[in-house]
Formats: sequence, C-alpha cells, structure tokens
Amino acid sequence: LDYYGFDCVRFVENYTIGNTGQTTLENLTRQYNKGWDISNHGERHLDTVTLNATALDREVNLCYFWLMEHGFTRSAKFYCYPFGHYDDAVVTTVMDHHVMARDSTTGRYEKHYTTAELGSRRMYQLKGVTVTNRTTLATVMEAINSSLSTNGILVLIFHSLSTTSGALPANYWN
Repeated sequence: LDYYGFDCVRFVENYTIGNTGQTTLENLTRQYNKGWDISNHGERHLDTVTLNATALDREVNLCYFWLMEHGFTRSAKFYCYPFGHYDDAVVTTVMDHHVMARDSTTGRYEKHYTTAELGSRRMYQLKGVTVTNRTTLATVMEAINSSLSTNGILVLIFHSLSTTSGALPANYWN
C-alpha cells in the first residue's frame, strides 16, 4: 500500500501481538511511523454481545490502554467490533474511550456518512465497503465518488491483504 501512497488503519488485538505467526510491536511501530493508524479490535477478539459488563469493559478497553501505553495515541480511539457484532451496551462501552467504531462484517454496506454526523452515536455504527480479490474497480470507484459527492466518510475494508498467488496484479488499480 505504501507503493500507492495509501495510509491505512490496522485493527489489532493486543493479546496476539508478538505471538507466533502474528505481527510484532516493532512491525506495528514501523507502520505507525509511516502514517498508518494502529487501532483497537479488542483484547482477544471476543464476541462482545455475549459478554457481561465486566468482561465487555475488559475486551473493549484493555487494547485501548495497551495502544496508548505503546505510543499509538493518534489512533487508539478507533474501534472495530469483532465479528461485526454490537448492541446498545457494546456501543455505550465503546463510546467511553473511542471517537468512532466500525462494523467488520463482510457485505454490510452503506455508501457514506456525512460530516454532520461526526460525534453522533452513528459514528459508532459505521459500515464499510469490503474489498476482496473479487471486488471490481468500478465498485470501489462508485463508493469513492459517492462519498466525495456528498462530503461523506467512506470506510474501505481490506480484511486481509496478500501478495501470494491469486492476489490482484500490482497494476490492477491503475
């Protein structure tokens, strides 16, 4: 993504950082220093709607505090609901330390959010456009143009990125 000049948000679960096969603090710091936002996806990626109040507070806020303690202050206040699940209790808990949250569920799609909605409860229920290796450029461009024409906020979700066989060719977005 650096090649194309994109800044990104990477949502992490602090419990996994440094574990075998997972990203490291050094990698996150390098991405952050290049302009990426490193943000909260929960402590252990638990389904928050199934948790009692104590466990919910822990799941949502321990990763937030970990991000703040490790210097990711610019973006610690962004949250992504594990499994895309949330209810009123979850949203209320997230609102305590975060400025916005998004749904990570594939296929749930709203085109844009107006800047007038910044700070509202709706900023804690953001949907996005999921981009996979089967998403057409036309679909992405339509979402971008719609958001631009309404002065909206657009979330493009790349739940995983790959450079392995089957990935889009490097010039796909040209």
